[in-house]
Amino acid sequence: MTSPAGGAVSLAALVDMESHRMYRLLDSFFLYIHCKNPILDERSARRMAGKAFLDGIDWSPASCLAMIICALGCIATPFGPSPETKVGTQAYADSQVFFQAAQKRIGILLTRSDITSAQCLFLSGVYMMMVFQPIYAWRFFSQALAACQHFPFLAKAQDMSTEAVLSPGSKEMGKQDTQEQAVYWSAWKSERELRGVLSLPGFDIHHPGNTLYPPFFPAPPVLPPGSAGGPDSEAQRSRASWLFYLAEISLRRLTSRLCSEMLNLRQRYSSNTTFLDVLADMTPEYEAQAEEWSESLPEELSVRTAIAEDDIAKSVLRGKLINLYEIIYWPFVMASLSALSSGRAMKPQLEELVKRGLDTHMHQIHANEPGFFHRHHGGFFMIRACTRSALTLVAAAKSGSTIPPHWDEAVCKVIGMLAYWEEEDRDIGRWKSIIERELALLRE
Repeated sequence: MTSPAGGAVSLAALVDMESHRMYRLLDSFFLYIHCKNPILDERSARRMAGKAFLDGIDWSPASCLAMIICALGCIATPFGPSPETKVGTQAYADSQVFFQAAQKRIGILLTRSDITSAQCLFLSGVYMMMVFQPIYAWRFFSQALAACQHFPFLAKAQDMSTEAVLSPGSKEMGKQDTQEQAVYWSAWKSERELRGVLSLPGFDIHHPGNTLYPPFFPAPPVLPPGSAGGPDSEAQRSRASWLFYLAEISLRRLTSRLCSEMLNLRQRYSSNTTFLDVLADMTPEYEAQAEEWSESLPEELSVRTAIAEDDIAKSVLRGKLINLYEIIYWPFVMASLSALSSGRAMKPQLEELVKRGLDTHMHQIHANEPGFFHRHHGGFFMIRACTRSALTLVAAAKSGSTIPPHWDEAVCKVIGMLAYWEEEDRDIGRWKSIIERELALLRE
């Protein structure tokens, strides 16, 4: 794990900070971190953290949670460039002190089965993602998921019908159930997503009950009458967080299902030509399902608006939707590059799908550009997606494919983004060097 930067103050000094600074860290956490994974009840968590600071930091789960919240609050910023959180800054150093203090308490939580322990483990994974330590993040997400296995709501879910679990009016699902479901789902999807990207082993691959996704959606909290408040109220933030959360889960579920269908097609048809023909026939249906998901988004999350108007929630959803389109067109793009490299031609009816695929890679870079220099939980995935798109565009240019205009400008922007983050991840520097070298060869 990363060590605190030079010049960092001690934990005692940070804990002894003025109350207004503590509240500022809590505000940053709930505004910029919690909004993407609403696993806490804001009011209760604020009260718990405040009490921990007032009574003195001890070895309890509450103190551990307070330390992790503050660690994340130190490096959480509004959407946009966040140079104030770079390695070597005071904010980064302070966040490391808080995080290391939390980790001294995390081992105690592994023998507990309460919800605070699971929340601490999950948020530790979020922190590791924000400082580009994905292997440690996966380990924390796995531990958080393990800590959820004895939650009462899972036993209830087995006894209740799916309709009852999904019903927002279910009297059997209370506030505690909502928080249990939230941290369970967050840990489940984070572990699954990261495991796939890092090609890590799964522990449920031969389990007879293994499915693409748990058979229920988490139930959002029910706001009491008259609690709507203004646009910046806790109630409205909770609503916005849960809208984003459920939208992301539903898109993840759609992506998992379409990936599974495409893999089944690949296994069914050993001939690459036949596979591509069948997949081309299926593509309009896949595109329609992605479009249907996009159309179903509430107005405040709509990705029909201009990219320049995106906040972090819209930016993340837009990027994940582009990823889905990239998956749909990926076999055609790869087949085209292979055919061109061996002097063969693609069928004319497939060329349009190749074009859509390359346009999607351009769109990937353009859509993510506002977040190129923003530190957030999904930055690791954004960097990989844009790097993949840049490499694909370079490969298409080398093969002589018809590529979108200004593709080289987009690739140069990715190089700039990689240069910004390369000191935090050795792989990023290596990817930058490869793209720079191949682009230089092309220009010669």
